[in-house]
Amino acid sequence: MAITDLCLINTSKNEMPPRGCVKLGRVIHGGLTGPNFSLVYKKSLVKPHAISYRASILSRFPPADHDDFPLPESVPLFCLPLGASVESWCDGTDYPLPTFSSFVLTGSCGEKVYGAAVSFYEELPERKQSEQMQEALFGTKER
Repeated sequence: MAITDLCLINTSKNEMPPRGCVKLGRVIHGGLTGPNFSLVYKKSLVKPHAISYRASILSRFPPADHDDFPLPESVPLFCLPLGASVESWCDGTDYPLPTFSSFVLTGSCGEKVYGAAVSFYEELPERKQSEQMQEALFGTKER
């Protein structure tokens, strides 16, 4: 884990930390008349050997949009907010267990659409890896 984002929030104006950020307990005082600030940070997993991709829908039910509620283009962001990635791990590393998440989208008229996503890891056979992918993951075209 590493700190990947830092920012200041104006606590005098009741600003809140962005989602996923943590506020430090100390307040930076702006003097008698100046505003007060708090430092906030975000920790993220550092993945030096990973290739990130934008999430997309591979399968859905129902397979076609309803006339009264087309599937929003932002749904992949709810399913995989950090995107999809191809990662290189050391031999013998256990894959993380699959994770399940759910979400609710509310339309402009108050209608609700429920969604679910399963995230999992699986091995990418070497024959399906391009030269560019191998170079990005392993630093070389040959292993």
